[in-house]
Amino acid sequence: MDAYVPRKVVLHCIPSFGGGGAERQLSFLAPAMAAKGWEVHVAHLHGGSNLKSLEGTSVVLHRLPSVGNYDPVIVLRIARLIREVQPAVVQTWLQQMTILGGFGLVRSGIPAILSERCNSFSYTSWWRRGLCRRLGKGFSAVVANSDDGLSFWRGVNDSPLNRVIPNIVPFERLESAVPARVEGMDSGEFRELILFAGRYDPQKNVMRLLSAIVSVVRKRPQACAILCGEGPQLDELVAVRDAAGMRGRVALLGYSEKLWSLMKRATLFVSVSLYEGCPNTVMEAAACGCPLVVSDIPSHRERLDDDSALFVSPFSESEISAGIERCLDTREEVGRRVESARKRAEELSTESVVNRYLELYEILLQRN
Repeated sequence: MDAYVPRKVVLHCIPSFGGGGAERQLSFLAPAMAAKGWEVHVAHLHGGSNLKSLEGTSVVLHRLPSVGNYDPVIVLRIARLIREVQPAVVQTWLQQMTILGGFGLVRSGIPAILSERCNSFSYTSWWRRGLCRRLGKGFSAVVANSDDGLSFWRGVNDSPLNRVIPNIVPFERLESAVPARVEGMDSGEFRELILFAGRYDPQKNVMRLLSAIVSVVRKRPQACAILCGEGPQLDELVAVRDAAGMRGRVALLGYSEKLWSLMKRATLFVSVSLYEGCPNTVMEAAACGCPLVVSDIPSHRERLDDDSALFVSPFSESEISAGIERCLDTREEVGRRVESARKRAEELSTESVVNRYLELYEILLQRN
């Protein structure tokens, strides 16, 4: 009799493919897993800017209709999809799918992985925090993208399979990017470009960052800035920028498909988040050879050190602006940090990260 060979099928569940870091990571991971011989399915409720990366690939997309973020019918649809697809492994992404997918997995007997993309600070709702921790106990493993994120689950889910797997830096894609031409900012008048990319929300500390950038740009006639992102603080950012008279020198863009080209054009990349999981855009900027000014928080320290980035307090506007100016003024020092940061980013290649996920999947296959 032939030996039983488990089906290599994985079902990922994610709320949407908007411009966030988790969505971006899954858009890198899913096709790479399919290229390694796995049958990859993705259940999602909404589309978004990162969905394009999966269209036309062998990844099977399942859009689940819903009338709200926590529509109970979603649980039934996930449970039905699990029965239809019969995955060997289910992996949930973000709190919404930890809850909905967690309920959908009840009594399925299928190994499930909970993806922790941030840390305890992201659980701002008491009921979501409670439900995630209650349902999280039943997952076969927790995979976090930072030590800080994994520590949130200690004492709740202590599976021996729990681990930290960092985010992908897709070198094979970003190496083909060429420095961007920035309309209205590419004249010889502006030689210093300050770049930020991330969600416009309190976690990213964008209001304090904008104030610091305005302070720097006012003092430096050759400086300009671009902020790329989406989020609830956009209108407030526009109002502050316009009140400061900086419409022509500080651009507030949406999600940009040319982000890597902007990173290769920028004089520096700045991120002053209050907390993070694994800092996606920071490490992509490092891979693009863009100097870094980052907040002094555990997740940045986990991936970088003083030889690879300039650290500032996220709570001090004056320290942020001083860090930006120092980075603009000390080119030789900056060059050494750029080289060190790029070497650290090289550890996060697509091949390396995907293999770490598939190694965990194989363990779950054998156990099941």
